[in-house]
Amino acid sequence: MSSVVKNKQFRIYALFLIKVLSLFAIVAFAVVLLKQINPTSETLSTFVDTHILRYGIWGMFAFAILSSVLSSFFVPRQLLAFVGGYAYGVWLGTLIVTVGVTLGCFLTFIYSRFMIQKIVQRKLGLRIAWMEHLFSKNPFGMALSIRVIPVGSNVLLNMLAGVTKISTIPFCLGSAIGYIPQNLVSALLGTGMRADPLVRVSIAALLYGIGIIVGLWLFKKYKPDNSMGLKTIIRSILKPHTVSQDNIPKDITPPSDTTQKTPKQTI
Repeated sequence: MSSVVKNKQFRIYALFLIKVLSLFAIVAFAVVLLKQINPTSETLSTFVDTHILRYGIWGMFAFAILSSVLSSFFVPRQLLAFVGGYAYGVWLGTLIVTVGVTLGCFLTFIYSRFMIQKIVQRKLGLRIAWMEHLFSKNPFGMALSIRVIPVGSNVLLNMLAGVTKISTIPFCLGSAIGYIPQNLVSALLGTGMRADPLVRVSIAALLYGIGIIVGLWLFKKYKPDNSMGLKTIIRSILKPHTVSQDNIPKDITPPSDTTQKTPKQTI
């Protein structure tokens, strides 16, 4: 491997690391800052007390349903977990949001599979075949690893997986478990709005770093040997139409012609 290629790869990974760390730094700074601004803190407290906590257990169910709906419309699950942690504490807030976001994942996946699968396969063809190949080794493990790594778009990944023939249960179950680390970190940051913000942010930073390391290890473990690199996969999730033939392994074949009779989908 030439030095030029090595330098290019180093810049790619360095830029990725900088983006991840800068994102966390912004969130951590915002939490500490908001703790010092009483009006903002009181506004969040009023919202939580008025629209969530006053309804008791029904408020929990409502917040879970709200999380499923909002996460299906590109609202970051980290933000939902932040509010959940502020309202219900670390563990209960993480549980409620994880259940809600997993439900949103399932609904988005099912909608994509039964409503737009044939259309997308006809339009993109080979450019979504990489998705099936990526999950071919272990659908559960790959879904888990991608969710743990804090990159990509939750909604777009759900929809892109839905238009493939990936089994629903392994994908959604792996996603549910993979959601937990980031949700836990965000819920912990949310509780920092009430007490000990610096301590909680420090713990969240540690968990955040551990999550990235574990996610990258899982991705390497479950990725097929001839699959694309992480950067190309992320770009493919965000903009699948931009993936060129050169990015796709040679042995991947496009989905069969959807105008012909296709086998029953696995649910």
